[in-house]
Amino acid sequence: MNDIGASIDSPLLENIDVARYNFLLFGLILVLMMLLRPEGIIPNRQRAEELHDADPGSGDAMAGASRG
Repeated sequence: MNDIGASIDSPLLENIDVARYNFLLFGLILVLMMLLRPEGIIPNRQRAEELHDADPGSGDAMAGASRG
């Protein structure tokens, strides 16, 4: 019996071998993290502003408005 399935009383999870799908679960979590939080778990302010700039032509967090 799987400890995870038994602890949440789920018959579906009782028969799943979590160790067998370890790399799959890790990969899915990694891809979701990259899509949902590209700046990281604890981003610094500058990197967060760079990644969430709505209009990249208006300037960035480091150099301001582009001239030229």
